[in-house]
Amino acid sequence: MIINFSNKFFSRLTIFLPIIMFTGPALPDILVSICAILLILNIFINKEIEILNNKIFIIFILFWLAAVISSLFSNYFYLSLSASLFYLRFIFFLFFIKYIASKDPFVQKYFLTVLLFAITFTSIDAIYQSYFQVDLL
Repeated sequence: MIINFSNKFFSRLTIFLPIIMFTGPALPDILVSICAILLILNIFINKEIEILNNKIFIIFILFWLAAVISSLFSNYFYLSLSASLFYLRFIFFLFFIKYIASKDPFVQKYFLTVLLFAITFTSIDAIYQSYFQVDLL
């Protein structure tokens, strides 16, 4: 089983992530988790360990470990630990986006365009809401 990230499905999924963010927290969380799992599987199946040798990755992992260790000393142990423990998926998701963008020129071309559209639409909606108290969505 070899995971092929040049597949059009993964590219389209990555490109439409900013649009999926409008649906609420469930779909983006599921998408982030699936992408993180796919990257971890790709690292182990295809033996692409060089992704993990990145200095930024190591800094993110150290920050995550600091958050987990800080949660161990919290007064609200379970609540704090459950919040900080699952942030690891966002680190892997960031490197999933970076990896997929490096492999597929389609993602490089359209991801920032879709992201810019989503940010612009959200900004216009926020300004419209502040003046008219009506949500465009």
